[in-house]
Amino acid sequence: MSVTDSAGNSYSPVLQTPVGYAEVLSPAYPAPDWSAWIYSAKNVVGASNLTVTVTVSYANANPFSMAVLEYANLSNFDAASTNGGTGGMALSSGSAATGHPNELIVGVAVAEGNVIAASGYNMLAAGDFCVEEKIVSSQGSYDAEFIITTNIPNLSWETGMATFY
Repeated sequence: MSVTDSAGNSYSPVLQTPVGYAEVLSPAYPAPDWSAWIYSAKNVVGASNLTVTVTVSYANANPFSMAVLEYANLSNFDAASTNGGTGGMALSSGSAATGHPNELIVGVAVAEGNVIAASGYNMLAAGDFCVEEKIVSSQGSYDAEFIITTNIPNLSWETGMATFY
């Protein structure tokens, strides 16, 4: 997968959730199709009309979900964590230590059921692809947390988070 835009900004992948759970348990989403990525660009230059077009080239014809988030005054990626599994209704990305106060946590989750943000997170997208955000005011160990609202036995899921300052 690659990300480009019409203004020539350079995007780099900072996270890809683990691949493999879906390959075994969900033939409808064979790996690596059932995964989430977070890309980041530093010092983004907008187009002359302030519209940035993001193009995602994806080699597989299977459908996918995408969220484009834009934040001001953040220029550095700090930490990331990923996790995956089966079953359960409370999901975690696994923890990562932030190196700075006042960091933004962006969390992503993909699952076979309906996923929502856990308490304390701002939900940006929900469903089988969930995106959430949270700002933390102090350095520490954090994780992105999600809740699956669909109780499906042996449900497959993958999560991840990236922090920025």
